Amino acid sequence: ALRSFLCEEFIPCLVQAMDDYTIDNRGDIGSWVRQAAMEAMEAACVALGHLTESENPSLRSDGPTPETTVMRALVKQSLEKIDRVRHAACLHCNKILSSNALASRIECFSELNSIFQDFANLEEASRSSIFDHVKAILSLENYRYHATQGIALSAGGLGDSVSQMAINALVQAIESGGPTLLSLVAHDLHSMLAGNVGDARIMLATMRTLELLFSKASLIDLQDSKLFQSILADVSTGTKNCRDVVMLQVALLLIGHISYGPD
Repeated sequence: ALRSFLCEEFIPCLVQAMDDYTIDNRGDIGSWVRQAAMEAMEAACVALGHLTESENPSLRSDGPTPETTVMRALVKQSLEKIDRVRHAACLHCNKILSSNALASRIECFSELNSIFQDFANLEEASRSSIFDHVKAILSLENYRYHATQGIALSAGGLGDSVSQMAINALVQAIESGGPTLLSLVAHDLHSMLAGNVGDARIMLATMRTLELLFSKASLIDLQDSKLFQSILADVSTGTKNCRDVVMLQVALLLIGHISYGPD
C-alpha cells in the first residue's frame, strides 16, 4: 500500500511541482516549491529503499521507474540557474544515491553516483561545480534531455557568471563529445522549443542556447537541413505577433545563422 501511494500518487505530484516557475515581484517564488519538492523526493526514495525486496522489484522494460523519474527531475534542477536550488538538487542526488538498496531501481546508478559523490553536504555542493560534470551527464542517454533542459535555462540566461559557466561547460562538453553529441543536444533543444511554443521564458532561453551552439560550437557544420527548417518553423510560430525586443533579436540571430550557412 505504501509503495503504491508513493509511486502512483506522491512522486507524480512532486514531479509536477518541480515545474513550478511562478514569478512575482520577489522573483522566482516557484523555486521555494521546487526546493520543498526535492526534499520530499529524497524522503520518498529513502522510504522506497527500505521496502522489502518483494515490494521493491528491479527495473522493468515498460518505462522508467519512479526513482529514475525522480533522478531525472533532480538532474535538471542540478544544472539550473539559481545557486541554492542547484546546490540543493546536487545534495539530494547524493543522498538518494547513497542508498545501495536503490541501485536496481535507478538507471545508470553507478554513473550518477560517481558524478554526485562530491556533493555530500551543502558546503561541498557550494564549493564543487556540477558544471564540471556536464559531459558525463550528457553522455547518459536516459538523462540527457533533462540535463539539456536544465543547462539551457542556465546558459540561455542573462549573461551573468552562472550563465557563462554553463555556456563554457556546454561548449567544452560538445567539443569533447564531437558531432554526435552536438547533434543529440541540438535535437533535444529543438524538442524543448517545439514543446514550449508560447512559453516566453523557456523559448528565449532555448533560442539563446541554440544561438550559442551556432556561434561557439559550429552547429551549422552539421548541415542538418531538416533540423534547421524545424527550428525556423518553431521560431516563426513562437515569435508571431511578439513585441519582446530581446526575443526578436535572438530570433533574428538564429535566422541569420541558418540562412547564411552552407546550403
